[in-house]
Amino acid sequence: MWENYFCEPVNRDDPVNPFEGRHMRAPDLRVEEPTQMDVKNAINSLKNDKVPGLDKIPAELHKIGRKMFHSKIFELLIMIWRTEEKPTTWETGNFVPVHKEGG
Repeated sequence: MWENYFCEPVNRDDPVNPFEGRHMRAPDLRVEEPTQMDVKNAINSLKNDKVPGLDKIPAELHKIGRKMFHSKIFELLIMIWRTEEKPTTWETGNFVPVHKEGG
């Protein structure tokens, strides 16, 4: 009985690769550098009343920041974009448990 069950699946030719001989081209993943307007839009899309990150700066302060503040953020992002390296301090995060009633 078991011999009949395993005989067919085990004693087969190697499966045919349907992609053999086909050349697949990788998609073009180049993306343009972010602009100052992209950064401004990203800052404005931050949600209010959220816990700030390690920088301790709430989203509301980012939003009302002066032009100089936004340009410094832009300069930092462009540096990261061009070097493809993030600051090592960004590898640190804090997890804070938030207990909800009834849970």
